[in-house]
Amino acid sequence: MGWDVDVAGVSRVLQDTATHGDDLVCAWQGSDGGTQGVVQVAQLVVTYSQSALIGKALQEFFEVREKTVSVMAERLQGSLTGVGEAVKAIVFGDETMAAQIGQQMDAAAGSGNFLGLAGLG
Repeated sequence: MGWDVDVAGVSRVLQDTATHGDDLVCAWQGSDGGTQGVVQVAQLVVTYSQSALIGKALQEFFEVREKTVSVMAERLQGSLTGVGEAVKAIVFGDETMAAQIGQQMDAAAGSGNFLGLAGLG
């Protein structure tokens, strides 16, 4: 089976997606450049509200959401790495490797564990 892969196009999509993933994490956690993220702003709200009820509600909300954002970042990184490595394998004519990476990505999607894919690159 022959493939016609626009490597530059795929690379551009992967890079754009990675940038948006970084933006998501930065919006959540803040940045090294001093930008406050959602977590820091919520901590300020708790401090200035002087309400135990608001503080507890926000704490519980962010504990749940932090796990969600971490899982999203893990999946994004693993998926981008997997797709990039599969495209490289196709470009170099290694369809067996591309198929194996595809199977690993399917397994990761089924299990929810994308950590192994992040180590492909």
